[in-house]
Amino acid sequence: MSVGDAWCDWKDFTRLSRMGRDALTERRFRLAAKYLSDALSLFRGNALTDGTEHLLTEESPGFEEARMTALEGRIEAFLALGRHTDLVPELLKMVTRHPFHERVRAQLMLVLHRCGRQSEAIAVYHEGRQMLAEELGVDPSQVLTDVYQGILTGRPELQPAV
Repeated sequence: MSVGDAWCDWKDFTRLSRMGRDALTERRFRLAAKYLSDALSLFRGNALTDGTEHLLTEESPGFEEARMTALEGRIEAFLALGRHTDLVPELLKMVTRHPFHERVRAQLMLVLHRCGRQSEAIAVYHEGRQMLAEELGVDPSQVLTDVYQGILTGRPELQPAV
């Protein structure tokens, strides 16, 4: 869909998201957090709520996926900056809304672990493992399993940044 030269939040969102992902890759975490936070601030409610049913059906999943990718990136930047305490309420909500999204669940486990809440982090893993097995008949992904094993063994890279 082209909007010509008109201003569009989506253009700004994609530009800021790209800049944030690039900054993450370059390990420039403060800049990544800023760009991705700025990108996410452009989302005010659900995308395309005033659109046609066809537009909602066809385009909304792509917008939501782009938003989730930006959120995960911002969370990654905050974790690298040692801002894990700030993330607990947001990640609890995200896991409730997206219970099968294993990367978000792994991020919640890591945040809880860094906040000294290991038993809660382990419980988040087991709840996810049980749900995946019962609902989908699958085992947790490597990402989820790695964080779980890292918490159990006290891997140093899972500790808060100093």
